[in-house]
Amino acid sequence: MESTDPFEIPTSSQWVDVNLRWNSSEYGGVADLRIPPWRIWKPDVLMYNSADEKFDGTYHTNVVVRNNGSCTYIPPGIFKSTCKIDITWFPFDDQRCKMKFGSWTYDGNHIDLQLSSVKGGDLSTYITNGEWELIGEPFIFVEFTGRYPYFGNKFLCHFSPKSFVLNK
Repeated sequence: MESTDPFEIPTSSQWVDVNLRWNSSEYGGVADLRIPPWRIWKPDVLMYNSADEKFDGTYHTNVVVRNNGSCTYIPPGIFKSTCKIDITWFPFDDQRCKMKFGSWTYDGNHIDLQLSSVKGGDLSTYITNGEWELIGEPFIFVEFTGRYPYFGNKFLCHFSPKSFVLNK
């Protein structure tokens, strides 16, 4: 049995593109630009186990490009993932779920995935859906599958038996 659950997860990417450097004094003091993400190269990091029909759950905001070539991309997103459900003790159980993010085309020689913090995650915007409740903070990690780095988000959910009894 599988469940599909949406989660709002803040994501950000930073990289340096030497082809996007300029001397701001030669351009009227312009030190940064906002460029649509489809106009420049950006890392192709996506969720591997997405259950979204569009696959990419992010809203494509502009990339902030600074005159030293540093680029910052912070698209807000609502990600839907599948979670295998163990129904042995249903509806009085907890489920362990995982979201997996990585590059589709770049291996560890070409992309270096790093976490901005070791903290599990910010749950301040999480809204319970009445059926599932997050237990504790998500655990975030970076791993390799062969040559390909990825990061994941493991979390524990508790099913609310009240919603099962009241709705069935």
